[in-house]
Amino acid sequence: MAEIEMQMEKPAKKPSMAPQIILYVVLAAIVFGVGGYYLGTRQSKDTTAATASATPTAVAPKTLTPTASATANITASWKTYTSEELGVSFKYPEAWGKIFARGWEPTANDPTKGKSFSISIGSEEYGLSNPRVTGFTADYSPFEAIANEYYVGNQANLDQAETNPALPSEGSSSIGFKVKNTVAGQKTMINNSMEGVPEGSGISVASKVFLNGKTEYKGIVVAMTLKGIQDRLSKLYDAGGSMEPQLNSEAVSELTKLKDGAADSSTMASYDEYKAWLSTFQFTK
Repeated sequence: MAEIEMQMEKPAKKPSMAPQIILYVVLAAIVFGVGGYYLGTRQSKDTTAATASATPTAVAPKTLTPTASATANITASWKTYTSEELGVSFKYPEAWGKIFARGWEPTANDPTKGKSFSISIGSEEYGLSNPRVTGFTADYSPFEAIANEYYVGNQANLDQAETNPALPSEGSSSIGFKVKNTVAGQKTMINNSMEGVPEGSGISVASKVFLNGKTEYKGIVVAMTLKGIQDRLSKLYDAGGSMEPQLNSEAVSELTKLKDGAADSSTMASYDEYKAWLSTFQFTK
C-alpha cells in the first residue's frame, strides 16, 4: 500500500506591521513637532506682548507753572502784619526778621514837605537792603516824581511795561524793565531796576511796586533789594563809578537774565519770594 505522505499546508505568513508602526510614529512626531513649535511660538509672542504692555511707557515730565494755589501754599505759614497808618495788611516770612515802623515829618529847617511812613523788615535802620513799605502824603515833595514813575492810574506807563532793559536815557541813571501785575486789586507794575543812590554813595538794584493808598498816605511803594545782582554790580561801581560803560552793560545783562527767568538760582528765588509777598497785600480801609 502506497504510503501516503500527508503534508500539512503551512499557513501563509501575515504581512509585518513594523513599517506601518514606524510610519505612524514618524507622522505623529511630525504632527506633534509642528504643533509644539506653533504653540511655543504663540506663547512666546503672547509673553512678549504681555511684557510689553506691562512695561510702563516713558513720559516726559511736565513743566509746572506756579499757580495761585502754589503761591498760597508758600505763604501759608507766613506771619501777618497790619499797618493802621497805611491801611494795608500783608504776610511775610518769619525768617525776614522783626518789623520796624516809623513816621517821618520834616523839621522846621527842612525844605522837604509832607510826611512819609516807613515799614522796614529785618532791621530797625530803614535801609535799601531790607524789604520795605513806604507811604507818602500827597504833599510830600518827591511824591510827584515817584507817582509819575510808578503811578497805578497812568495807563501810558502801564502800556510801557514788559519792555526790554536798556541803557539809561539822557537825564536818567536808571536801567531796568517793568512787568504788569495786580496787587491788592490794583493794576500796577513791578519796576525792576538799577538806580544810583543819592549823593553818589552807591547803587541800588531792587524790585518796586507803587500802589494808590487809601489813608492820608496817598502813595505806597513796596520794594525789595535784589541782593545778588546788587552785590555783583556794586563791585563794578566801586571800580569805575556809576556811569562806567562796563557797569551799565553788565546791568543790562543781569536784568535781562532776570526778565527771562535765567538769573542765578538765588536771585530767582528772591524775585519769586518778592512776587509771593506782593500777592498777600490787602487794603484794610
